[in-house]
Amino acid sequence: MNVNWSIERYDEVHSTQDELKALALKGAGEGQVVTAKSQNGGRGRHGRVWVSEPGNLYFSLLLRPSCGLNAIGQLALIVGASIGAAIKELVLEPDDVSLKWPNDVFLGGKKCAGILIETELDSNNIIDWVAVGIGVNIVRAPKEIGAALSDYALSDIKIEDVQQSILNEIEDRYLQWGAEGFAAIKAEWLSMAHPVGTPITVGAGKHMARGTFHDIDSHGSLILRDDEGQVRTLSAGDVHIQE
Repeated sequence: MNVNWSIERYDEVHSTQDELKALALKGAGEGQVVTAKSQNGGRGRHGRVWVSEPGNLYFSLLLRPSCGLNAIGQLALIVGASIGAAIKELVLEPDDVSLKWPNDVFLGGKKCAGILIETELDSNNIIDWVAVGIGVNIVRAPKEIGAALSDYALSDIKIEDVQQSILNEIEDRYLQWGAEGFAAIKAEWLSMAHPVGTPITVGAGKHMARGTFHDIDSHGSLILRDDEGQVRTLSAGDVHIQE
């Protein structure tokens, strides 16, 4: 069993995610991929703008997992671990690669890649399909907060090679997840993440939780030990690591 990736390539689109979702609604199969050299309406989580100039990697892929909505947190970490593993193979110092819950990949302490996951449910409230949007800074990144892969790479980077490596890693873990469950992938994700005890804040809307990173649960949610010593489980939010 494998995932048969079918890639549609564009010079520019409004958003690879929107293009892929349109194909999904028309019945596209698992493994459909849309990639573009640039986007004029790229976005990240919570509708944030993802600057999408030529030279970086922008693509979206379609999955049709047999699972309920409560497994989406696992899937986000599966994709994050896959991107982290792919980038580790391309950089001079693999330890420069780290993951931040729920879906950011860092190089040298700055964001190198991001993930956007959107789902469609069927009439029984079961997942029909999942659109996974991925952006990787290859040759340029936002100043101060971003990292470009080419600045850390062992050799010259080809966008198509990075994309294929990420797809290969996602396929491996996606199939492992279906066959064996989440435990091994959770352990791999934790091995690349901020250590237990790292001071963090987690924002969700107007609410802010403070404490230290404690763990990831079996659904992929973040477990926070707050400033009063209480353990809290958070399924969504933006994590900020405190210096």
